[in-house]
Amino acid sequence: MSQDQVTVTRNPKQDIRLHSPQQRERQLVNNEKEELQRQKIALNNTQEITHDSDIELQTPYKLKNASTLKIRYTASYSNLICDISASSDDAASVINNVVNAASEKAECILNGTCKISVVEITNCTAHSQEKRELTNVEAGFNIEYECDSKRYGSEKCHHMLLHAFESMVKQTSEKLLDSEIENVVYPIDPNSLSVEDTVVCEAGMVPVDYRCVPCSKGRYEDNGNCNLCDVGSYQDNTGSQRCHNCPDGRSTLGMGSTNAEDCSDVVNGMVIGLVCSFGLLLLIVVGFTLRRTLRKSPKIVDYTFNGAKTSGFEAKAVFNSNELRALKVKEMSNKK
Repeated sequence: MSQDQVTVTRNPKQDIRLHSPQQRERQLVNNEKEELQRQKIALNNTQEITHDSDIELQTPYKLKNASTLKIRYTASYSNLICDISASSDDAASVINNVVNAASEKAECILNGTCKISVVEITNCTAHSQEKRELTNVEAGFNIEYECDSKRYGSEKCHHMLLHAFESMVKQTSEKLLDSEIENVVYPIDPNSLSVEDTVVCEAGMVPVDYRCVPCSKGRYEDNGNCNLCDVGSYQDNTGSQRCHNCPDGRSTLGMGSTNAEDCSDVVNGMVIGLVCSFGLLLLIVVGFTLRRTLRKSPKIVDYTFNGAKTSGFEAKAVFNSNELRALKVKEMSNKK
């Protein structure tokens, strides 16, 4: 893969355990269809993206076609353990022929809009013999379709790859992927079925559904993520893979700077930082002192006395907390 592309795999292998192979196969297809429908609704509502919690785009950017879309279908065979159930060479050869025959029935293969990029026989080769002896792992296969979304468009490629996936599921359900090795038929294990899709974006861009968007100013793309420029650097363009360093002796006050003007003298920056820190500390001290002062200050209260020689009167007086408590105790004693 060229260095000017970013590959991000989404929707890692699903683990859907159902009561029957047919249920599991239908669930896999339905999951893909629901995902496609959700993405269609989102795209019909808007063709622009304004914010994403993971990407944190700061301004609207139009979704662009990905470079390549891929989908991988994985399965293994029930009770087929190479070199125990059958020889590795025989098993690998039969599985390879079966998978290739099935994969070429996909519509996008027939019309040339997609191609098969990977056909891998798993747990049935010489280098995996030691692992099989230790774990008795069942043999299986991975098959990957890919579509040039810059040529055909991301939406069309997504449709084509979904149909290719449905074709493989249908053939699995119809037992066309079962393999006969040394006069024994090994069916696909329904609990092993899985699918994952991969979005390949141009450098400086990250995937959103099956399209791509550029990283915003103040950020750079790294391994499919838009990261903030570090302190002492900035980025004034979108879709970048790196940030520009400030000139020697200059730095930024924080991360995510978007302009060379954000670079200031290191001394000035330190002074500003110290002033801000001192100001914050001063506010905390003043607030603490004021709180203690208010707690100790006299309180003005209204209190009614019922004197023994008078019918009663209201007196407004100034008491501190201790005096007020003492007065209340004294009045209660007089009432007794």
